[in-house]
Amino acid sequence: MTFHRIPHFESRNGKLHFLGSPRIFQTLSKDEEILWNLLKSPKTWNVISQTFGKDARGMVERLKSLGVIVEIQPKRSKKGGPILVLEPHHDDAALSLGAWLLARRKRPLRILTATSRYISTTLLETGRRRVLSVEQVSELRLTEGRLAGRILGAASTSLPHPDAPLRYCRNPEKLHRVSEERFSGEYERSISENLLRNSKTEAIELARQILRRMTADSTTLLAPMGIGAHPDHLWVRNAALSLLLDSKVPEVGLYEDQPYAMTRPGHRSRLIQALTESGLRVRVEESKVGSRHRAKRNLLCVYASQWKIDSITDQLGLGPESIERIVWVRRGKSQQPTSDLGTLLEHLLELELEKIVGSDPMAWLEQLGRDQEIQIYLFHDLRYAKTLAHHPLLESTGNKIRFHIMGTKPIVGTQTQFHESETDMMLSVEQSTANHPVVVISNAYRLWENLSELGLRAGSLLAARNAGDLLKLFTFRENRERPKP
Repeated sequence: MTFHRIPHFESRNGKLHFLGSPRIFQTLSKDEEILWNLLKSPKTWNVISQTFGKDARGMVERLKSLGVIVEIQPKRSKKGGPILVLEPHHDDAALSLGAWLLARRKRPLRILTATSRYISTTLLETGRRRVLSVEQVSELRLTEGRLAGRILGAASTSLPHPDAPLRYCRNPEKLHRVSEERFSGEYERSISENLLRNSKTEAIELARQILRRMTADSTTLLAPMGIGAHPDHLWVRNAALSLLLDSKVPEVGLYEDQPYAMTRPGHRSRLIQALTESGLRVRVEESKVGSRHRAKRNLLCVYASQWKIDSITDQLGLGPESIERIVWVRRGKSQQPTSDLGTLLEHLLELELEKIVGSDPMAWLEQLGRDQEIQIYLFHDLRYAKTLAHHPLLESTGNKIRFHIMGTKPIVGTQTQFHESETDMMLSVEQSTANHPVVVISNAYRLWENLSELGLRAGSLLAARNAGDLLKLFTFRENRERPKP
């Protein structure tokens, strides 16, 4: 085995710093600093143990636990049929399929990433937005992808496409210089406007690029399910479905996108429903992470530009009992096309964006009437409030909007009512549904049983798990209902 430093940290006099930050991430002991410097190039366990003797194991384990070095096992042989994993970004396959792929490390494995130009890093959450340019972020993420490929025993390649913010946003080269609120607002607005933009054409073109990189007819092909309706995930999934419907592959495995699936538990069942209704055959494979949870954590450490390792493992609930899921999809028994690709893609998108309790959003808006006050309860996602308040579908009703939030900072340009706690917010929701149309935005599981009951009883409740998805859904319905020229 060999050990590698991940590329995000530098040591200054024995103190580790993350991506040029002046803040100290961790202070190393003298021997740990010597080990860190030794690992400027990868080293085998034999070299490390000979250098540090009986202290070597403890030092290596500590640096691994900090997520600053990773362990790579040798790949001695190749057995079994080839696997090609499609991922939208460097990290999606590891997040969603890490343990499953590690269990198949002896098979010829390739990971094809659809994008290679990026802007997003954890720095967007810290206020230090002038640190990394698009070129720097892109190179860092490509390095992450190559290192993860070595851990998985996979050949890692990328297509020359920018990810969604750089494809869709105006002036994308300036995004790393703006506030998080402005970045989020611009991103969600641009994605909402482009949800239906050439989705079939883009999927078919990407499918052609993928097909050129498939070296054997027997290749097992995997792609994301598209849970969470991230445009890059939908794009890659749609390309894989295009290959399936065009009989270029006999089967596609759609893996459950993590961490999106953790806050969208109903998406997989809606996806299966849509695929089945389109004449496709599906089966679900579930596998426990089991004893590979530590190896998966080691793999996820590579992607430090996107998360803190303890944060992402907590979010995933990573442990021996955690589950990785794949929905395997085949064409129906009939030789006739199961569904037109464009029709299937629109059906899938509508189902995946649908997070409504009790009613259809367009029907809900149409029945509101005028001169009412819509109560919008934001349990999170305050950054999208202004965009949501001025969405054409809400403005067209002619109704006033009042936001309810926890905290004391008003949402500029809107009427805002403050609440001390989540409990107070829920009591207010229950009282408001008797007299006002209510929108609730929350991803907290514990609230949803109460919301479902309230929505069915009152008929005046619209609910979504997050504001970005609600904006996408509004825009999707608006575009679909708009007369075509």
